[in-house]
Amino acid sequence: MRFSYSATLLFLLLALPLLSTACTSSDTNDSFVTPKATTANVVDAEELAVPLHLSLALSYQGTEESGPNTGPVIDTFLEHVDLAPGLNYCAAFVSYIIDQSAVDYPPVQSAVAQHFITDRSIESKQVLRGTATIAAGEIVVWKRGTTWRGHTGFVASEWSGPEGVTIEANTSPGVRASPDAADGVYLKERAIEPGNYFRISHFTPVLYT
Repeated sequence: MRFSYSATLLFLLLALPLLSTACTSSDTNDSFVTPKATTANVVDAEELAVPLHLSLALSYQGTEESGPNTGPVIDTFLEHVDLAPGLNYCAAFVSYIIDQSAVDYPPVQSAVAQHFITDRSIESKQVLRGTATIAAGEIVVWKRGTTWRGHTGFVASEWSGPEGVTIEANTSPGVRASPDAADGVYLKERAIEPGNYFRISHFTPVLYT
């Protein structure tokens, strides 16, 4: 049976209490929604079969800033890549998560989202056409035009086709939120739209030895 992405997102939100170990600016033209769970749900965590790094990333869902690009947890992400509080931290979050999870690949520690595009990355157009499927836990990377700037996060559930669910930092909840409203770590429903200036461009595998 094929579930809708909104249903998958709601399922992940409901399951987060079982995965959580540490619960406490980006912009894109991609469409997204962030449904909110309203009831508790008992789910066998083993049935989720999520990789260690994704479980850790999901545990930060709902972490919010205490000021622009700063906060006790946010500052930890930034310090991990030798950045001061107050700077964009989406890539710092990804770096922190993979380093804390004994990941073997990619061997990247960076505050620049596009540094997570490697020779093993898959172009988003392949996923859009359905010729490639992205596993839960892989890294998703956005590009801003032809510049070095972008955004990054993790794929929260298997993705094939135009839409998928992600967990990202330095982003904001809600629909079509302003980049000025980016204030924490949230699950998102995203869309691949290659024609956008700010768009998902690649997916990079995360591998363990």
